[in-house]
Amino acid sequence: MEDKVIKMWMDKGLPTTKVPIDANVIKIPIEAMANLQVEQAVKDKIAEFESVKLRKKKTGYV
Repeated sequence: MEDKVIKMWMDKGLPTTKVPIDANVIKIPIEAMANLQVEQAVKDKIAEFESVKLRKKKTGYV
């Protein structure tokens, strides 16, 4: 997608804005999060990341 943006927008000289990485943040209302439908595969992947993160933290304290 980045390559497409560069080719279709930036290389044509259209206006651009440089945004610092810490300013590229959105806020999602809690109501929207509560109503979010997430596929089971995504839930499983999140759980996998969380378990790896917890295991790394536990091994760091021993």
